[in-house]
Amino acid sequence: MDDAARAAWLRHWASEMLVAIEAQLAGHVATGRFCHGDAPTMADICLAGHAVFARNKGLDLAATPTVQRVVEAAMALPAFASAHPLAQPDSPAALRRKPAVS
Repeated sequence: MDDAARAAWLRHWASEMLVAIEAQLAGHVATGRFCHGDAPTMADICLAGHAVFARNKGLDLAATPTVQRVVEAAMALPAFASAHPLAQPDSPAALRRKPAVS
């Protein structure tokens, strides 16, 4: 598989995963500000990691509004924002930016 095919494969499965999580979160009574209520849990940590990966692969979270909302709420917390891969001192300087939701 060449680089373009690999990137397309990664984007496809990241998108499929986000759509599946959106369906679960959007229709679940326990979904609050975060995945399971109004306080972050391990589910939010995992979701934030998936969202960062998806954004880094060029995916837009607009098609998954509940996922986008939950990730934005998580990334607004200092612990999440400071853990963002691009906030790390060894991240490539050309890629560094203020980590928002990505």
